[in-house]
Amino acid sequence: MKRLLPVLVGFALLLLSSTEGWGLPPCPEKGVRNNCFGTYKSDDGSKYVGEWKDDQSHGQGTESYANGDNYVGEFRGGKAKGKGTYTYANGDKTAGEFTPIIQPFLICNDPEKLFADGSVHLIYIDAANCSYCDLYKKIYLPNFKKQNLAKKIYFSIIETGDYRDTDRDEDWPEYLQWIRDKTKVHRGTPRFIVMSGRDIVANEYNNRRWSSRVIPLLTQLVGG
Repeated sequence: MKRLLPVLVGFALLLLSSTEGWGLPPCPEKGVRNNCFGTYKSDDGSKYVGEWKDDQSHGQGTESYANGDNYVGEFRGGKAKGKGTYTYANGDKTAGEFTPIIQPFLICNDPEKLFADGSVHLIYIDAANCSYCDLYKKIYLPNFKKQNLAKKIYFSIIETGDYRDTDRDEDWPEYLQWIRDKTKVHRGTPRFIVMSGRDIVANEYNNRRWSSRVIPLLTQLVGG
């Protein structure tokens, strides 16, 4: 029996690493990925391996980023969202409940670190029916993340269904709900909340405020 044990363990690991271990068939090489297990490499250097639904990463998976970081856990609607573990390139780890993220902004769901003295945190509030929001997700934020400034800032996206109702509990992680309550955010997107430690230093609404107010303020807070 002792001789068989290593063989059995190895066989179990092999099953877990295969698509059958996930309980789903492999995704097709072409066409829509739905209720399957597959791999996708993005132009930005990131790689996703895991479950798919409606042609989006959805379920359990792993995403590796070009900067050496990786996330293992739950995905919903094409984004890392739910319980998981984020591992930085230097080996540091953060585990817990994650909201959608944009790389390479800093990721953190530990209030002690997130709201520590000297930390800078940008909360971006989005809505599915917000026409201007697509500009931020597809152009402004991806361009901003290439700057060194973005690598010094904690970043969270609050994705809501309606710009007229942006304060629902199900859209806000529990550790951020006190900020929502204090800023009385109810409607209006795109919206940017800038935090320095536990201090709310800006609550900006309007697409024009990104370049005229938010960027200069973030630059000032992180010291250029």
